[in-house]
Amino acid sequence: MLKLFSVPQISYMATSPALSNKKIYPHFFRTIPSDLNQAHAMLEILKQFEWTYVSIVYSDTEYGNHGYETLTSLAYLYSICFSTPQRINKEHFKNEDYDTVIRTIANKTDVRVVVLFAEKSTTLRVLDAAKRLNVGTRFLWIGSDSWSSSNHRDFADLDSSRMGQEMAVLEGALVVQPLSRQLSGFDKYFTNLTLEHEKINPWFREFWQEYHRCGINDTEVMIREEQDLCCWRCRKCGLYQYKVNDQRCEDCLLGTRPTKDSKRCDSIPEEYIDYYSPWAIVAMVVASIGILLTIYVWFIFRIYGETPVIKASGRELSSLLLLSILASFLMTFAIVAEPITETCAITRFGIGFCYTLCYAALVTKTNRIHRIFNNISHSPRKSRYTSPKSQLLITGILILLEVIVNVILLIMVPPRVKHIYPTRDTKIKICQGLDDRSYIVSLIYPFVLIGHEKEKEYEEEKEEEEEEVKEEEEEQVKEGRRIEIEEKEKEEEDPEE
Repeated sequence: MLKLFSVPQISYMATSPALSNKKIYPHFFRTIPSDLNQAHAMLEILKQFEWTYVSIVYSDTEYGNHGYETLTSLAYLYSICFSTPQRINKEHFKNEDYDTVIRTIANKTDVRVVVLFAEKSTTLRVLDAAKRLNVGTRFLWIGSDSWSSSNHRDFADLDSSRMGQEMAVLEGALVVQPLSRQLSGFDKYFTNLTLEHEKINPWFREFWQEYHRCGINDTEVMIREEQDLCCWRCRKCGLYQYKVNDQRCEDCLLGTRPTKDSKRCDSIPEEYIDYYSPWAIVAMVVASIGILLTIYVWFIFRIYGETPVIKASGRELSSLLLLSILASFLMTFAIVAEPITETCAITRFGIGFCYTLCYAALVTKTNRIHRIFNNISHSPRKSRYTSPKSQLLITGILILLEVIVNVILLIMVPPRVKHIYPTRDTKIKICQGLDDRSYIVSLIYPFVLIGHEKEKEYEEEKEEEEEEVKEEEEEQVKEGRRIEIEEKEKEEEDPEE
């Protein structure tokens, strides 16, 4: 199954030679030698002591069958003959069947050496049968790696009243065991593991309970405050804490909250304005209407662009003003979009830029009209820098200042997304600058242009008031002269009468 999902598997006891086939088991590894090495070792022992005629008993399992096949396939290289092989079905064999195996070897062959290639349980039952039949020193046993030194103790415990016969059966026995050594620190590390290790080893809980000989209550997430292995006083982790190990809880970071089992912290779902938010939909509808109206006005300008009215209004600056209005409406879609680095950059740059584009055109246009009318009253010569190219150049210079400011701000503080947490269970995604109002810096220059425009309007209103006062004074002077003339005419008429 693991092969299907390309999951590596490491075994500490699987010795089958078949597992060495990397074409079939490409992701299997082991820390123990293959049975092929064990078979060579057994055959080397037989050859060394010139035991060339031997019997073999093996279990009807993958371990036993592979061991038997490996031994028999290599036997000719060592001039070894295996006589009367006995296969044991450990699932169905009873004591009588094991006794039959021993009798067959004892009665039908002249062998003295028996190779045992079987699992621990099968090996013990074969040796127990030899003990029951009082074989004594008739056979010399050579066992595979499943029969370690601990098996001797297990075998001896089967019937302690017959210790002499047991030792007679085991006398001279040889066991092939892979070379191993104690790994420094491993036992301490492994026995000190806590239940947190269950996250990466789902079978660890079973080992932990067996090793410490105690059960585990899964109904609540607890940590222990006393150091007894199986009995301790427990307390619950906090509402926003997760269990680090059996002794400690820690707070979840902002923007996260503990899972139901409190074993880790999961991220809180983000909240943000996007195109599906009700407020965003209203804003986009209004912006769309504004875009359509702006495009409609632009078409009117194109159609009647050569008329005196359009020319007198300044086609170039009017077109630039329409462009700024269109860009301002389009900015709505960037502002209500999901906050990402790109939309944050567009928003920070675009808000101030659109206002600057609009007010720079208005300031230039107002200044042009003001200078033209002032020049008419003072000089018959045409005002300088009032041509369309000059006006566009002046507007471009005014806009360039805003562009420089915005670029510097973007370099000093690169656009990025951040999160704010109004409550412990709320995580709002915004563009950096919206929380501390730093984006207002890009609006300072447009406000200056607005102030300049207002100042121009004030000056024009003041001049209009002065003109009105002069006109009133002139009217009063004219009225006074008219009255004087009428009085003189009356005086001239009276003497004649």
